[in-house]
Amino acid sequence: LGSTYSDINNFSEKIIKVLSDFQIASSALYSSGSMPPKAETETNYIVTWTLSNSVNNISQAQARSALPIYVKWAGLSSVTNNQLTYNEVTREVIWNIGSVPPNTGVDSNREVSFIVTLLPSLSQVGSVPQLMKDVYLSGMDLFTNTLIKNTRGPITTSLTNDPNFIQGNSRVVQ
Repeated sequence: LGSTYSDINNFSEKIIKVLSDFQIASSALYSSGSMPPKAETETNYIVTWTLSNSVNNISQAQARSALPIYVKWAGLSSVTNNQLTYNEVTREVIWNIGSVPPNTGVDSNREVSFIVTLLPSLSQVGSVPQLMKDVYLSGMDLFTNTLIKNTRGPITTSLTNDPNFIQGNSRVVQ
């Protein structure tokens, strides 16, 4: 019995495109005013939005969030950023970010800070009020040609990122 030997050249090729990990972090620090927040008294907070992006270029990036009715827009912090706007009608803070290169948050930082003023009512005594509602991030991944959308939960007076924050100072007092 003889045997035959044949070469098999049957290859298939797959191209896998990996979507960039494009995210936003949001935090707040105490700035001035009553701490803990006091009913019918103003407290100012500095809100910071920080971007991170892994592997692909992002274009048309935008972040937006709305202020609750008892929170006032107080303007930009010391660093001016003309891409950040506040719409008084919709109560939305909008950051028209534009392009975001790969390795943002690793090689370079991209963030914006602004000030909001909390004026809680007597009905909010004992509560931990929101300073901002959910943050919505969107941008076009130029490599995969896919729209990336991401949401970060609301920011409250529980200032977990503030090193000077004392637990218990998040609740509104009378």
